Amino acid sequence: MKRKLISIVTITLLSSTIATSTYASSTTYTVKQGDTLSSIAIKHKLTIKDLLTLNKLKSDKIFINQKLVVSKKTATPAEKKSTIYKVKKGDSLSGIAKKYKVSLTNLKKWNKLKNDRIYAGQKLKVSSISTTKAGSKKPAKVTTPAPKKEKSFEYTVKDGDTLSLISKQYGVSINQIKKFNQLDTDQIKIGQKLLIPGEKPVKSVPISTPSVPIEVEQLIIEANKYLGVQYLWGGSTTEGFDCSGFIYYVFNQAGTPLSRLSSEGYFKMTTVTDHPMPGDFVFFSNTYESNYIEGISHLGIYLGEGYFIHADTTNGVIISNLNTSYYQNHFHSFRKF
Repeated sequence: MKRKLISIVTITLLSSTIATSTYASSTTYTVKQGDTLSSIAIKHKLTIKDLLTLNKLKSDKIFINQKLVVSKKTATPAEKKSTIYKVKKGDSLSGIAKKYKVSLTNLKKWNKLKNDRIYAGQKLKVSSISTTKAGSKKPAKVTTPAPKKEKSFEYTVKDGDTLSLISKQYGVSINQIKKFNQLDTDQIKIGQKLLIPGEKPVKSVPISTPSVPIEVEQLIIEANKYLGVQYLWGGSTTEGFDCSGFIYYVFNQAGTPLSRLSSEGYFKMTTVTDHPMPGDFVFFSNTYESNYIEGISHLGIYLGEGYFIHADTTNGVIISNLNTSYYQNHFHSFRKF
């Protein structure tokens, strides 16, 4: 409950490209201690499904020093590149525009559309150029970016902050913070600037997820409306939520009647799943520092790709990543109705 990330859920779109010949290049990654398939996928901007396919894996089990293919880039001659896209079930006009890196205005203009409505099987122009003669344009050059330095972001110490609190909030260790800032003690002061290792939490983090039913999409959209609402013990309104109160309010607002229960109560009325999907529950145990409550003590709504939205005791309603050490240590199970 100590990680601050805000995210949106995007639907993965399939693209169609026709070519008479292709060439491909791949990059490998050597698995290190503590790695998971999900963390490697996020690091290299892939989905778990991509990694499984690229490496012909039948499960998400990996081992130290295992070499994994983490990119596969394919190029096609420009003269055969398709500029027509056939709409599939679940597509949206904005999603197609984003996929082909064109504006929604241009997409509507090229296809003489008066609104955003499209239908499965419809053919859309996704480029202003209908054809390109052979030899008139060379394929784009594929370059491999140079290795990046370890990322970090700046944090300003506020009243009441401690290194322990900051480390849990961003899912890093106290030693990592001290190392980045060359600190000899745990003492910090208000206004002090600290470098926090990792990616800086931003207002929107695209997450590639499989297509989900409309009711699940509505549930996630509803949950995102309350990002930033404060934490309130026993709260189940927009004045403040605790973790189970947030679940109760969001499900009912999204049109799924749900009784007001504790996190353990929701745990008992759901069944475990080894293949979590967006909209499922993710449960945690022993999350209270005082340990006066043991067992199931926290839950959130799973968003896919390792992210979940929940009411955090420190930050209120936020989106967090399951791959941080804090949540890995307290993770219990994924469950669904």
